[in-house]
Amino acid sequence: MLRFTILIILLLCFAANEEAQASQISVPDGVTVSPSMRFHLDYALHREDLRELGDGFAMRRAWAGINGKLYSDWNYQFLFSLGESGQVSPIALYLRYTGWNIGHVTIGHMKQPYGLEWLMSSNNLPMIERALPISTLSNAFNLGLTFSIHRDMWSLSLTGFGPGAGAATRTSDGDEGLGIGGRFTTTPVRTDNSLIHFGIAAHREGPADKTSRTIHFSTRPESSPSTIRLVETDQITEVNHINRLGFETTLLRGPLSLQTEWMYTGAERGSDLADVDFSGWYVTGSYFLTGESRSYRNGVFGGIAPKGIYGAFELTARYSTINLNDGTITGGEQSNVTIGFNWYANNRVRFMFNYINVTSEREGISDNPHIFLARTQMAI
Repeated sequence: MLRFTILIILLLCFAANEEAQASQISVPDGVTVSPSMRFHLDYALHREDLRELGDGFAMRRAWAGINGKLYSDWNYQFLFSLGESGQVSPIALYLRYTGWNIGHVTIGHMKQPYGLEWLMSSNNLPMIERALPISTLSNAFNLGLTFSIHRDMWSLSLTGFGPGAGAATRTSDGDEGLGIGGRFTTTPVRTDNSLIHFGIAAHREGPADKTSRTIHFSTRPESSPSTIRLVETDQITEVNHINRLGFETTLLRGPLSLQTEWMYTGAERGSDLADVDFSGWYVTGSYFLTGESRSYRNGVFGGIAPKGIYGAFELTARYSTINLNDGTITGGEQSNVTIGFNWYANNRVRFMFNYINVTSEREGISDNPHIFLARTQMAI
C-alpha cells in the first residue's frame, strides 16, 4: 500500500502543475522535476504446435516516475512499474554526480552496462521484444555504483553491484552475491549519416543467494503474452561465480542499420560438478522507408524524429538463437526468425507489428509455433 501511495503522489505531482513549460514542474531554484511515463500494450495471436500458448492481451509496461536535476552537478531518476495485479516495483532509482570533467558517477538501482540492445530503451527497440540472448543471458537492473566516461569516439563504464531490489534472499548474516564489470565501446567511423560501432562487455558476479547458490535460465519466445517458456533450465546448483561476456557491432548508414551481438554466460560450480556454459547471438536489420536515421549517444542508440506529417515507417527483420544445453543441463535450443513493421505516429506514439517463426527443441521434443504480435506504445 505504501508503494502504491508513492506512485499516486507522483502522478498527482504531474497533474498539479498544468502551467508548467515543457512538462517540467516549478520547484526551488536549481531543482527540476520532469515526468516520465511509459505504456506498452501487447496482443499476441498464435498458431500453436505442441503447447497451448494462449491468445490475448498483456500489459507489457506501465511505468511512471520523475527525473531531473538537483542544482548543477546532480541528476536523479525515480521510475516505478505498475504490474497487472496492482503491485508496484522499482525500475530505476538512482542519483548521479556529473561535476567531474572526466566522467560521472551513478549510485542506486539501475541497468548494468552490459550489451547494446539491453541498454537501449524499450521505447526505441526496432523489435517489440529484445532478442533471445539479451532476455536470457544479459545482466539486469541491480543495486550498485557505476563510473562512466563518454567521449565522441568511445565510451567506458565500470560497475560494482549487488542483486536487484527484491532479487536476493539474504542469509542470516546479511551476505549477498556481489559483482564487478565493465563495457567499452568505440566508433571508428562516425559522420553525419554513417556510423560503425563496436563494443565489448564483461561481468563477474556471485549468485544473488549465497546460501542456496542456485541460478536458473529461461525466456519467453520474444513475446510477452506468450507466457510459456520453450527453453528453460532446471535449477543449477553449487554455483560459485557467474561470468558474462558480450561482443556487439552495428553499422548505420542513413535509414539503414544492421546490428548484431554475441553473448556468453558461464557458471563456475563447486564440488565435483562440471562448469556450465551457455551462448547465443542475433542479427537485426532496420530500414526507414521515410528516410529517418537512428540517433546515437554515449554508446547507445536512441529514438528517431519522424519527418513527415504521417509519421515514420520502418521495416525490420531479425534472426536470434540461444543454446541452453551443456552436459547434463538440457534447457533446450531455440531460434526465431522475425519480420516487423513499425509506424511512428509522432515522437510519443508508436504502433508495432511482428511475425515470429519459432523453432525450438528440448530433450528431443520439438515445438515450433508461429506468433503474430502487436504493440501500442506511448511514452513521455
